[in-house]
Amino acid sequence: MPSCIHDEPIGEKADELVDVLNQGGRLECGPEATLGVALPECVSSRLEILPVRGATRSARGLPGDTAYVPRDLDGDLRAKIAPVVGGTSGIVTLISESTAGKKRSAWEAIRWVRPGEWNSWMADWRLWPSISPSDPLELLDSLGKIGPRTVIWLPRAERYFKEPGAGVGNKIAKALRELLHDVRRGPVLIIATLRTKYWRQLTAHPAEGEDLFPHVRLLFAGNGVLVPDAFSGAEMDRALSSTDPRLADAVSRAEAGHVIQDLVDVPELQERHDTARAGERAILECVVDALSAGHGSWLRRELLEKGAPLYLSQGAIGGLGDQWISDALTELTRRGNGGRSVLIERAPVADGDGPSYRFDDYLERRHVRDIARPRLPDPGLWDVLIRYADQGSLPAMAQECERRGLLEYGARFYLRSAKEGQEEARLDLAGLLHRAGRIDEALEQHACFGTGHEANTTAAEMLLSSARPKEVIRFLERLVEQRDRRATALTAMAYNDLGQREDALRLYRDLAQRGDGQAAAVAADMLAATTGVRSAVEWLMSLPNHNSPEILQAAADMLTDHEEIKFALGTLHNLASAGNHHAYLLGAEILVAHNLLEDALDWSETAVEYEVPSGLASAARINAMAGFFDVALTHAATAAAQGNPEAFTAVGDVLANRGLIRRALECYQQAIDEGDESAPATAARVAAEAGWVTEAIGFFRGAQRYQQPPQPEELAKALCRAGCHKEAFEWYIKTVEIAPPDILVPLSDFLLCEGVVAHAVSSYMRYANVGKGQALHWVAEGLVAAGQAEADTDTRLFERSLGPVAVRSKKLPAAVDVFTTAATEKYAPARMRAVEVQLQIGRYHDAARLLKTCDPADPRYATNRVLALAGEGEFGKAMVELEKQLANSDTSAVAPIALSLLAKKDSKEQGIALLERGISAGDMKSRVCLADHLRREVRYTDALDHYLIALVHGYTQARTSIETLFAKMKDRGGRQRLRKYGLTPDGRISPPWAVSTLE
Repeated sequence: MPSCIHDEPIGEKADELVDVLNQGGRLECGPEATLGVALPECVSSRLEILPVRGATRSARGLPGDTAYVPRDLDGDLRAKIAPVVGGTSGIVTLISESTAGKKRSAWEAIRWVRPGEWNSWMADWRLWPSISPSDPLELLDSLGKIGPRTVIWLPRAERYFKEPGAGVGNKIAKALRELLHDVRRGPVLIIATLRTKYWRQLTAHPAEGEDLFPHVRLLFAGNGVLVPDAFSGAEMDRALSSTDPRLADAVSRAEAGHVIQDLVDVPELQERHDTARAGERAILECVVDALSAGHGSWLRRELLEKGAPLYLSQGAIGGLGDQWISDALTELTRRGNGGRSVLIERAPVADGDGPSYRFDDYLERRHVRDIARPRLPDPGLWDVLIRYADQGSLPAMAQECERRGLLEYGARFYLRSAKEGQEEARLDLAGLLHRAGRIDEALEQHACFGTGHEANTTAAEMLLSSARPKEVIRFLERLVEQRDRRATALTAMAYNDLGQREDALRLYRDLAQRGDGQAAAVAADMLAATTGVRSAVEWLMSLPNHNSPEILQAAADMLTDHEEIKFALGTLHNLASAGNHHAYLLGAEILVAHNLLEDALDWSETAVEYEVPSGLASAARINAMAGFFDVALTHAATAAAQGNPEAFTAVGDVLANRGLIRRALECYQQAIDEGDESAPATAARVAAEAGWVTEAIGFFRGAQRYQQPPQPEELAKALCRAGCHKEAFEWYIKTVEIAPPDILVPLSDFLLCEGVVAHAVSSYMRYANVGKGQALHWVAEGLVAAGQAEADTDTRLFERSLGPVAVRSKKLPAAVDVFTTAATEKYAPARMRAVEVQLQIGRYHDAARLLKTCDPADPRYATNRVLALAGEGEFGKAMVELEKQLANSDTSAVAPIALSLLAKKDSKEQGIALLERGISAGDMKSRVCLADHLRREVRYTDALDHYLIALVHGYTQARTSIETLFAKMKDRGGRQRLRKYGLTPDGRISPPWAVSTLE
């Protein structure tokens, strides 16, 4: 921003200049005036259009400006400029909320070439100032010298109209308005850019008081062009179709279409990150390690002050000065040209707190979330994190420690959280100790709660699984007295384990009286063993909820399990004759189960005569099964009137099973009208299976209103099975959250059917507002996700030939075809993805051929070329390329190449040596591959060492191999020590430790 400090007040100087402009003669106002630079000679760098920075540009020899992506607003912008080109002076103001490419759009608009012409439509125009920005006084001084056919370039126009003060800004606006109305000096074009907040401030009518910007408001009135902050789908497609690879990179990185912001900010951010000085680098390393350890995004300054020195030698710290932390944080939080900084600072959220810092979102993705190589934080940082980490991050960090096998550190995180008032952390710690087989220490954590606390049920479950039933009874005594259901059930189990069946039965019967159907079934089985089946069934029929489905099913199962059907029915008849009329309902259900419908009708009708609860609903269903639909509907209507609308649903189910879809849906609708909230979901499923699209969608919406909808993929699959592929995908993509292509996995089988991919693509284009190429790419990624899920049946890490998986799935070859089609639609990222999947399925020749058409500067190019060469048997060439990657610390191709070498008898040593180089460079994939090889060579101890190091680095898949090795080595003691105490940060089994020593 130009300085506005002058020897004399700017307002007084402005007044003098305006007075001069208002004199009759004016300054150099004739057509011969030549202020500014000829537009064809002007370059964008003079106009504050910043070049793209970063290593990508240098490596590819690209120009500073990216190729221009035509914007949807270009037509409107040219329409506002066209009258000026035709001879009428005018002003155009481009407005956006943030960085959005306003200057670039204006620059391209004034250089536009009409179709069929060679030169720009403003080729004979000049532009002022010849280098931007100008000073407000310079602007005033130059307005009298502006001649016809001049573009006045005013980016960030608040510098001229607001920042010098309302008086000066108003005088400038007045002078510009006079220029626009001076036909002798026209035509002129004023191009201004403003952010939305300044536009509103400068054009708002004052509610009261003095009108500070009357001329500014009139200058800008009616000439605004809104520039969207985010690219539309069509604009992103144009960017991806560009020959400039930086645009495709930006589209792939940008969130929510913010491509311009990414182009401006990301290269600068990455450059600042990569060129950070020692103190700044130490802070960044500390941030990355803390996030890798599970800390939340915001890190307290105190943590950084204690943790960053771990990444510097004492000598280096001494050379940085006393204020090095503050200096480094000042630089890291400095905003760049696009307004973003490497670290973002947040003010203290409570008294006594210091500021907090977090990574810029892009840098966090690049260096933490999306990183392929897992990090093991500096060993010394764990102690710093335990003491200074944000309280809200402690549970997540404890879980991360347990995931890596660092049990002692996990326990310490939980203990600190508990000491700071989060008592539930003790329950989490108890869970960790339980999983480690340390039951007594886990119980000590539960003992911190009162005897009546619900946490004791968790402790009791732990004791019960450890065959300690007496302690369960003691632990839950108070809760049982309080009639806690779960505690009562666990105590009953404990009594049963102790052989105290009478005590167990007493508790189960108590639970049954309180409506617990599962407890009733258990109690009935126990009664049947001692007093007989009839007595048990009589007891079930005496329960308050004896007509519930659970009780009826339990009684029916008991009778049919212990007696032949005729004897079971005889028992029920005797019960019914004795006045227990619910037995008629139970008998009807048993007869239905044995397909004796005529007899079932008699029993159910008798239940209706005796007004047995649920008898009408049962009779309605059985009559429908027997084909007496009118009688069934009459019973259902009576049941619904008595508060049981589910009877209509039951009849509808029978009709649907018989293929009478229309009548079934009518029944479901009656059930809905009478209040059955489960009926819409059932109706939606039935309609979908029948291919009745409109009805299925309508009932689905009804189920949503009751918050009981079926899963959308379930409905979509049913529609596909009915042959309604187009309608299914259109509805499914419209209904679900479509951002991740993984949503296609449940429907992926149907994508292999002819023409279905086209349906999915057209639906995604419509609802995501993207072009065809991007939609094809999205569908292809869905096929990859589905194929990967099918192929990943081998749980061993990286024990494969040349790609991540050895596959048979048809979906990955199909994905290649769709990626290739996307590439023909000029969607640049699809080409390299096609290469990667071809390598994955072993089509090395095809991959190598397609790779030749890809951009060699793509970060994935080198690795894929190495894999393709090796796959074609060109190991010599592959190794030459691999050496180049290793020289750049890129180990991504080491493990797959080494595996292919290990598969050849004469190159095993070379493969092992390559893996050891990868390990030395910190590549965990190489370490796991070597461990797999050592295991096959029966070198179990050496293999175990590597697996343990991999586990502590975050490769949890190594646990399976570790368990296998302990079994092979018959080392139960080592396995128990690992389970009980975990690992140290250097990957060794931890020495014994106790929770009591940590508190």
